[in-house]
Amino acid sequence: MNVVPGRVITLTGRVDHNASRFEFNLLTGAYNGADVAFHFNPRFDQREAVRNSCQGGGWGPEEKQGGFPLHPGQQFEIQIICFPEHYQVNCNGHAWYTYRHRIPYQQVQALQVKGDVTITNVYAY
Repeated sequence: MNVVPGRVITLTGRVDHNASRFEFNLLTGAYNGADVAFHFNPRFDQREAVRNSCQGGGWGPEEKQGGFPLHPGQQFEIQIICFPEHYQVNCNGHAWYTYRHRIPYQQVQALQVKGDVTITNVYAY
């Protein structure tokens, strides 16, 4: 996956009805041990979306501000837009938050999805 400024990654899907957490990760490789350039982790039990990066096995400080527009059972469209200095994340057509790059976007090679979510489509343009 090429991530460059202007690239938009769009994920559509549905949050599971009994959702606790799910995550999207932009990885620097496709194998275990890859760094996580961008970790997006909505936590329904805490009503917050945690963002972070993991480099060399060590996690940085979590970012949590910005509200929580997701609901169990809800369909969604999440866009991750790459800018030179940050990612812009939108949910259902509304700006949600920005996340400043901690690992260069040029190193991103893969998208990983885990947890209580069903993805119906992923596309990048």
